[in-house]
Amino acid sequence: MLLFMLKGIPCIYYGEEIGLLNTKFSDISEFRDCDSFNFYDKYVKQDKVFSDKEFLRNSNINSRDAGRSLMQW
Repeated sequence: MLLFMLKGIPCIYYGEEIGLLNTKFSDISEFRDCDSFNFYDKYVKQDKVFSDKEFLRNSNINSRDAGRSLMQW
C-alpha cells in the first residue's frame, strides 16, 4: 500500500502486488535466462572464477528468471 502513497504513477511488477517469493534453483539446467548460461560458461567452466555453489547462490539472487517463474497461487 505504501507504493500507492508515493508521488507519481505506481508501477507494479515482479509480483509486488501479491508478494511472490523468488524461485530457488538447485541446478544450472533449471535456468532459462541466456545471460545465466553465458555467465556460467565463461566464469565457471572456462575461467574458473566461481564454483558451482557460488554461481547458484548468486544467480538465485540476481537472475532474471525470478520474474519469469510460474504464478504461485
